[in-house]
Amino acid sequence: MYFEALLLPNDPVVADTRMDGWFMMESPLPTTVVCLVYVWLVKVAGPRFMKDRQPYQLKNLIIVYNFLQVLFSMFIFYEMPLPALLIINIT
Repeated sequence: MYFEALLLPNDPVVADTRMDGWFMMESPLPTTVVCLVYVWLVKVAGPRFMKDRQPYQLKNLIIVYNFLQVLFSMFIFYEMPLPALLIINIT
């Protein structure tokens, strides 16, 4: 882990083993690259692309997106507290 140096010597490193092998979880580099590409898209490429165009009509897409976000939030609310509430050792 990259942040072990921030821990005190006797602090255990606790990780959720369900995330082992997940895409972009091995190092902070992929996440940093994705963030930099996003900033470039929003600040440079997006304004250039939309310079002479009308705004897109995204109302229906945003409604579907918001509904999916609610479902995902319900899943997180259900899944994340379970180890703490049931005192399950996740390591």
